Amino acid sequence: MSSREKVIRKLVERGLEVAEVLRRGEIPILEYRSLSKTNVIFDLSRRSYKLGDKKVMIRGDRKTSLKRLTSLLFFMRVMKERAEVGISTTKRDYYYLQKSRHPLLQPSSQAESDDIITMAEVHFNMNREIFGVIAQSKGYLYGDITLEEPRLTVNCLKTGGDGYSVPGNVEDIKIKEANIKLMLAIEKEGIYRNLMELGIPEELKIGIAMLGGQPSRGMRRMLRKFSDFGIPIAIWTDLNPYSLRIATNIMYGSIQSAHVPGLSVPSARFIGLEAEDVDEVFRRVKRIALEPLTEEDLRCAGDNLDLPYMQGDEGYWIKQNEWFLEKKKKMELEAFNTLTKHARELKGVYVEYIKRKVREKMEIDI
Repeated sequence: MSSREKVIRKLVERGLEVAEVLRRGEIPILEYRSLSKTNVIFDLSRRSYKLGDKKVMIRGDRKTSLKRLTSLLFFMRVMKERAEVGISTTKRDYYYLQKSRHPLLQPSSQAESDDIITMAEVHFNMNREIFGVIAQSKGYLYGDITLEEPRLTVNCLKTGGDGYSVPGNVEDIKIKEANIKLMLAIEKEGIYRNLMELGIPEELKIGIAMLGGQPSRGMRRMLRKFSDFGIPIAIWTDLNPYSLRIATNIMYGSIQSAHVPGLSVPSARFIGLEAEDVDEVFRRVKRIALEPLTEEDLRCAGDNLDLPYMQGDEGYWIKQNEWFLEKKKKMELEAFNTLTKHARELKGVYVEYIKRKVREKMEIDI
């Protein structure tokens, strides 16, 4: 049974349950786990966020929750209809659908209709992508990886251009074969592209993923799929306070997505850029390679100190973050160019760094 057929069946079953309650003349009541920050727990042992047991109840006999209950039922109807037709839905699509049907359903803003989608995720314990609600496609994959989509099979070495474009909904994509030793998730497109152009994935027998900054949910789900398939995940970002969040978002998830199963990759490993790299790798060029932190960067570093996951991994993240507060500097992946005098040297610089860090951090020889 496909994910589309499963979601249709689940929506119909819940709808029939509510209809039976109404037929008996009783008050429909639906529950879901609270999404308040006080109900979000960071589990250090599991290296991930999770929702606590606090419940929210929406009832058909209370004015304050009647609109939410009606909106959730309307969401179920719309998702069933669109799944049967075979079309996806953006958040903006759903906003206009909810806005156009009945005065009681009118959302006051995009945020209100988004909240109904999130409530449905928690109530059904299903990613919104399974319902067919998707975000914009973002990110690429490259390497000797064969993926099965519902309508075709594709090898990520043979897609041309920038590699395989990760869609907004990856739930029905299966990894058929992965002839790689690990997947290297890279923050910046330029570095990802350089590795492709220089043939480094083929030479090292690795896959590479272009995150494009903070990764999309589709990319995070794909990285989790690779991890579940047995492929180690390495993360390579800039050295700045925001990039720490990119890495930890992949590894631990976030407060906002604590209710979404299968988004984090607790087994992933961060290989750099690290504060130690400034002296160990960039010592002779660090005056050129380092950039000053902006006021916004400094505020981010200060805020990082209060994030739950920063307390884990035996103080590793706190130590990295304190470097920013002390030095008030940052460095980008593009700084590897400062280590070369000619373009032909860049490949060796990349290969040496990746091989050393993967060996040190993951005990994998490539």
